[in-house]
Amino acid sequence: SGKTTLLKLIAGTYEPDTGAISRKSQLEIGTLDQIPDFQGDTSVLEEALRASQHLQRIETNMRALEQVIAEAPARDVLDRYSELQHEFELKGGYSYRARTEAALLGVGFSRKAFDQASRSLSGGEKNRLALAKLLLWHTELLLLDEPTNHLDIKSIEWLEKFLRETDKTLVIVSHDRFFLDRVAGRILEIAGTTFQDYRGNYSYYLKERAERHARQQKQWELQSEWIEKQQDYIRRNIAGQKTKQAQSRRKLLARVRPLEKPKSRADKIKFRFLPVERSARYVLAVRGLSIGYQGSPLVQSIQFEVQRGERWAILGPNGSGKTTLLRTLIGARSPIEGELEWNQSLDIGYYDQQLQDLHLDAVVLDEIRELDSSATDGELRSFLAQFLFSGEDVFKSVAKLSGGEKSRLMLARIIYANPQLLALDEPTNHLDIGSREALEAALKGYPGTILFITHDRYLVEKIATHLLYIEDGKAHVFDQLTSFEKWLEASGQQSRDPHPSPLRAGGLSQREGQKLSKNKLEQLEKAVADVERKIADVEGEIAQLELSFQNPTTGTDWESTHRRYADLKVMLEQLYEDLARHWELMGL
Repeated sequence: SGKTTLLKLIAGTYEPDTGAISRKSQLEIGTLDQIPDFQGDTSVLEEALRASQHLQRIETNMRALEQVIAEAPARDVLDRYSELQHEFELKGGYSYRARTEAALLGVGFSRKAFDQASRSLSGGEKNRLALAKLLLWHTELLLLDEPTNHLDIKSIEWLEKFLRETDKTLVIVSHDRFFLDRVAGRILEIAGTTFQDYRGNYSYYLKERAERHARQQKQWELQSEWIEKQQDYIRRNIAGQKTKQAQSRRKLLARVRPLEKPKSRADKIKFRFLPVERSARYVLAVRGLSIGYQGSPLVQSIQFEVQRGERWAILGPNGSGKTTLLRTLIGARSPIEGELEWNQSLDIGYYDQQLQDLHLDAVVLDEIRELDSSATDGELRSFLAQFLFSGEDVFKSVAKLSGGEKSRLMLARIIYANPQLLALDEPTNHLDIGSREALEAALKGYPGTILFITHDRYLVEKIATHLLYIEDGKAHVFDQLTSFEKWLEASGQQSRDPHPSPLRAGGLSQREGQKLSKNKLEQLEKAVADVERKIADVEGEIAQLELSFQNPTTGTDWESTHRRYADLKVMLEQLYEDLARHWELMGL
């Protein structure tokens, strides 16, 4: 529809065919490339630090001046050093390394990965590194094209918090509805060749768009009815006694500009599952299952049972073993140990996020014909039309389809086969918002059993009856969303990142509306007092070091003094963050 093109126009990569784009003088714009590429021998951390090169240059100059001051502290050198130090502090120089590490951790890198060569990263990892660099870059305007791609739920939550707190201007293209609800304050919709502006988040946009469409539809109907009445009057009277009146109305009608009929969202994918053969009540029992590789298991001691009609969401960080688990459950991989007991033989529809089950040398129609050789072309084309493959689209080569088109075709194959159990690995990847909504509606009406991996929090919220959360080699099972949220809080994960839970529709945190116990309140008050004491100590030492900078003496080890000063600044920033977190937990 032109969303990415619009970003490139704003960035200046493309020039508009007509019209003009006005930008603030010397506006710094940061863009997120969909396919980043890292050259050279830089590590992940070194590559991320490149976003702070302006601070590194100041730091290098300060180090050079420290050497001069150590030998002969001349006043002009001290003045220059003081200027650089002030600029360095003003721009956050004393904490840029800590911010860089925090950004890398936020987008899902472990500290072990900091030393990994950036050019050896996978495509998804390169995208996450590029995102971290962009967020750290010294720019006024950020253009983000699908920034939540390749991020797990924790990382998406971290990104939401970062973007809500930044003072930068953001222009974001995204199909993540939960993300848009949390971050966006204005929605710009491109529909065909029209452009609509909605002042609110995604939920407001949905409501206002429906109301706007209803108003436009009513206006069109009223005008159409009026035009029809005028035309009828003209036909009946143009040759009769009321010729002049009819001619006057004809002239009036010629000056009226007919309203364009509001376009319905009929081009949205819409499908449903047919009734499936009922399976036994108990579908699957998993006992003591370990998955991964011999000598290097990804997850161990997995235990849960699945009953007919249940919808299990499999969640967890990137690389935690979700896909390996799903493929092991459906028999595509062998477990390391443990038992998988299926109650009966089931027809399974598997959606592979890599879409490898599609035949690249085939055309769209052949992908469905393969499943039912007795069906006519008309029947198959009618079925494919539900997935927006109509007319000549059914003869497109699969190899030339976009990611979204391949996803729709894969879903079409699965739905045509009408399986008793769905095993879906990231089914909403590549789908636009309309297609995601249609998939949710279809899955809610599906009578069989579903096992699905996703980072789409709307999908989890809408259809999951149970959750299996994988992290650090362990699988945690929950029979309802509230149980999962309580576990997150008890395990300390929400306290480490105190923004709202991802699975609560209104964005309310688990703590909102809950009264702290007396014991918990006393613990927090003690923690606050401890942090405040540490802040006072650190601020006192910083003040002493700043006095030494103003009254330098020869023989001082300026390098170690400066290093200590920088460490204290970082420590102080972290202490204030801890203090704010404790206050939030106390409801202050």
